[in-house]
Amino acid sequence: MKTIGIIGYGNVGETLAKYINNCDKLKLSWICSKHFNNKTIFPDTKLFTEIAQIQILPDVIFITSKDKDICDIANMLADTFTNNLHSKIVIHTSGALGLESLTICEKYGAIVCAAHPFQTFFSKEIDCLNNIFWGIEISNNEYLADISDLIISFNGHPFFLPPEIINNKALYHCIAVSVSNYVAGAIKLGTLIANEINLPKKDFFVPIINQTIENCLNSIINNDNDFPVTGPIVRNDTKTIEKHIKALNNFPVLQQSYIDFANGLKSIFNTKKN
Repeated sequence: MKTIGIIGYGNVGETLAKYINNCDKLKLSWICSKHFNNKTIFPDTKLFTEIAQIQILPDVIFITSKDKDICDIANMLADTFTNNLHSKIVIHTSGALGLESLTICEKYGAIVCAAHPFQTFFSKEIDCLNNIFWGIEISNNEYLADISDLIISFNGHPFFLPPEIINNKALYHCIAVSVSNYVAGAIKLGTLIANEINLPKKDFFVPIINQTIENCLNSIINNDNDFPVTGPIVRNDTKTIEKHIKALNNFPVLQQSYIDFANGLKSIFNTKKN
């Protein structure tokens, strides 16, 4: 049974902690965070607010903090534990950063790894970890099996990133943002506009969103880059788009968001006739 420590208790950290607490193969030793929300209490798990309070290092340390804090946390770990980091696995879960932010831990003998769960963690429920892929970059290939076993313990699929992706981590993370946050943003825009005319969202939205997602997934499964998008943008129906924009005159923020989405969609699909 591997022992785990988590530094950072945002959406990812809390989700991992919940999963570990319910997993027979893993043991949650401690959580370190300056901001505990007290929503979840784990029996036999120590809670720290400072790295200096930690006395025992577990087998694996997950750093699930904001990207801007990862390097500082790695430096604090190195300053606090020095050679005691030897043979410990230190992992950050950022999708945008590589191994460079953990170099100081590697200097003291830690096995460092960037392991990004390709998922959205808004719900913080452990089910969102099931059957997802983790994009992994590791400092020492001798530990590929160890990292694979760890990710499999989370019911995930380890995917060791090839050099082409490692050299383009920003693009890799951009993809995750595009297929999750931007999709949610488009739907959110629709809900805000619907609120202005009291359209019953549950009745109208669920079928069209489900069908849109199904269409997109079918294109991905069939490796078809010609996504099944319809509507005035791909038909180049400028008069209808102008009506939409005019109808939003009293809602300037929504209007600008709609224009931005329209321009983006037009650029992506190149006003291809449908």
